[in-house]
Amino acid sequence: MEGNRFLAFPAEEITLTPLYISEGVSPDAPVLPKARQVYGPVSFSQGNKDRPYVISSIVLSADGKMAFTDDPRGPVIAQANAQDPSGALADFWVLNMLRAYADGCIVGAGTLQAESDCIASVMDQELFDQRREVLGKKDHPLNIVVSLDGTDIPLSHVLFASHLAGEVPAAVATGPAGARFLQQQDVLPVEIMEAGERAVLTSDGAVPVIVTGKDEFPDAGELMVFLRSRGINVLLSESPGYTAHLAENRMLDEFFINYSLLLAGGTITPAMGVSFSPGRHPACRLMSLHRHTDRFLYTRLQVEYS
Repeated sequence: MEGNRFLAFPAEEITLTPLYISEGVSPDAPVLPKARQVYGPVSFSQGNKDRPYVISSIVLSADGKMAFTDDPRGPVIAQANAQDPSGALADFWVLNMLRAYADGCIVGAGTLQAESDCIASVMDQELFDQRREVLGKKDHPLNIVVSLDGTDIPLSHVLFASHLAGEVPAAVATGPAGARFLQQQDVLPVEIMEAGERAVLTSDGAVPVIVTGKDEFPDAGELMVFLRSRGINVLLSESPGYTAHLAENRMLDEFFINYSLLLAGGTITPAMGVSFSPGRHPACRLMSLHRHTDRFLYTRLQVEYS
């Protein structure tokens, strides 16, 4: 089954050494046994009535770049650190750990363009089993592809084929203009779903398109309310651009930033399209810091707004 592309994540290779752990890191919520073994007592709030608890994950170079200019694929920043291949594996495992806790994953259209095999599924067999047994969640989180107007989505991507085959569930979140565009395409069967409707967020034989916003542009706040009402309690954003947008709108709760200690140069950074100011910007509190040899650092940050 396409969604169950399991990889080997031997605990002895990916276990991280804690350098700092803040008191009160995790709320009183279930902890996945392998997460405790490899990383520590990780758990998350289940959100509130208004929106999911939103977390994000990214790997950056030591100079803060998320991709090389000549190779925009996100995983390459970790994979290029040849001095510690297991550190790159640990970085990918952290992402899989967060997927195991999440009910939904935000995926950017740009990521689908850059990574033809990108599916936000749980690829660790142990985490996959523990997700169902300990947390009582479905096999995989809902993949939510975000797009401003739909024109940047590769409609023939394997993610949508996986959804239509009943493997990893997927949906598109866009605005009115994006919904109109997608309705006009013949490549992918879609079902238009207004965020205010009391519709079930599943669709047989079509990809749900969640429409928010009253003008041409989608509304992230409306999307969060809709997702929470459909049982998305923990939401993982794997899109750097959308993560910055959520932070700009004070809706990002935690940020897992892993550092591959190499220099990438260039200008590709997570918040390229967002500018904060000295007087108004999100702040972060360090919740935990881990290392894998002396080539990788792994941080967990709580995002705060003044």
